[in-house]
Amino acid sequence: MTQQDHVAVRTLESGPAVLAVHGGGGPESMRQIVEGLSVDHGVLLPTHPGWAGQPRDPAIRSVPDLAQRCLRLLLDSDLSDVTVVASSFGGWVAAELALLAPRGVIGRMVLLNPVGPAPTQPEMAHRRPPQTPEVVGPSLDLVRSYTGPAMCSPDLSERLSAIEQPILVVWGADDPVLPLAYGQRMAADLGDATCVAVPGAGHLPHEDAPEQTLAVIRGFLDSTRVARVTR
Repeated sequence: MTQQDHVAVRTLESGPAVLAVHGGGGPESMRQIVEGLSVDHGVLLPTHPGWAGQPRDPAIRSVPDLAQRCLRLLLDSDLSDVTVVASSFGGWVAAELALLAPRGVIGRMVLLNPVGPAPTQPEMAHRRPPQTPEVVGPSLDLVRSYTGPAMCSPDLSERLSAIEQPILVVWGADDPVLPLAYGQRMAADLGDATCVAVPGAGHLPHEDAPEQTLAVIRGFLDSTRVARVTR
């Protein structure tokens, strides 16, 4: 663990680069997916200000600010063709990162039950009382301090089509926060994306069904690498 500009970064150095972007559950919520991918990848897991004992940074007040911070980490590390794996509101950070990053920095993205686009009324009606640490407790106020009270972006859906990288949207089919239809709509708005449902998993499929989720992710990473070689 190193400190860079009030950023706690867990660095695992081996293989192609992965940037893991946590959501409201904090960096610990990404532990299983990081451990699974670190077998053959070098993984960077930054901690957003306010989580895991990290101080708030008055210059970082929004989701785009968090994305700019992640971009600086990648550029300072001189990384390219990075795979971004992001959970929940971290998926929103990842989308803003892909829109900001120079060509070649981000190679592909895996979004795990991402949020960001404004939900429709039917999607909002799906919501049930939250049961996961991702959406309850102090972390909810912390997430809102970056996203705003609505916890969504009114124009993100319109901007998603500008993202050119291949993207896998993994959706826990029993998510109490938003339905599978939300994930499918987000995938449709993205330029090159596929949505895969994980039965029995909730808002954190990488915690609820880690082996199944990791298998889906590995299949996507293998297929995108083959596509790059054969193009």
